Amino acid sequence: MNIKISDLIDLDKIPVRVYILLSIVSGIILFSTHDFKTLLGLHEFALEYKKWIGVTFLFSISFVLLSIFSLLFRLLKFYFDSYWLYLKIRQGEKKLENLNHDEKAILREFFLQQEELVYLSCEDVDVYKLQQAGIIKNRTDLNRGEFFLYEIAAPHHNIITKDLLGLGKAENYEDINIYEILQKRPEWVNHDYPGKDAII
Repeated sequence: MNIKISDLIDLDKIPVRVYILLSIVSGIILFSTHDFKTLLGLHEFALEYKKWIGVTFLFSISFVLLSIFSLLFRLLKFYFDSYWLYLKIRQGEKKLENLNHDEKAILREFFLQQEELVYLSCEDVDVYKLQQAGIIKNRTDLNRGEFFLYEIAAPHHNIITKDLLGLGKAENYEDINIYEILQKRPEWVNHDYPGKDAII
C-alpha cells in the first residue's frame, strides 16, 4: 500500500508561526558560534544532525517567504480590485451626470415596470454604453430573443432617482403625464418586448 505524505499531514494547515519558529531555531543552531552551542548543550546535536537541521531551515524559511509573498499578492490584488471598482463607480457617476434622452428612457424602464430585473435590448447602443459605464449589468444569460435581463448596479441605486430621469420628484410622482412618459419609451419596446404593457 502506497502512503503519501499528504495523507499523513496537511502542511497548509500548520500555522505559519510554527514555520517561523522552526526557521529561527534551526537558523540559530546552524549559524550560532561554537561557544553559544556549547553553552546550550547543542554542539554535539548540531554536528550529528546538521544535514537535517539544514533541510528544516531551508524548508521552513522557504514556506515563510512563500507565505509573505502570498500575503503581499492578496493585498495588492485587493488594492487594485478596490481601485478598479472606485474608478468604475466614478465613471458611472460621471455618465449619470450627462445622460442623453435615450439613456434616460432606458433607465426609466426600471421605474415603469417597477422591477429590479428588466428586459432590455442587447442590440441597443445606449444599453451597451450604460453597461460599459457600470450603471447597469447583465444579471443572467436568460434571454428572450434580443432582450436580456439587466439590473441597476448596486453603487447607483440611490443616485438614479425619478427626478434624474424626468419622472418628477417622489412627492409629485402622481402628477406627471404618464401618457407622455410612455410615448418616450425606447423604440424597441414596440417590438416583441416582454415588458411592453408595463405601466407606472
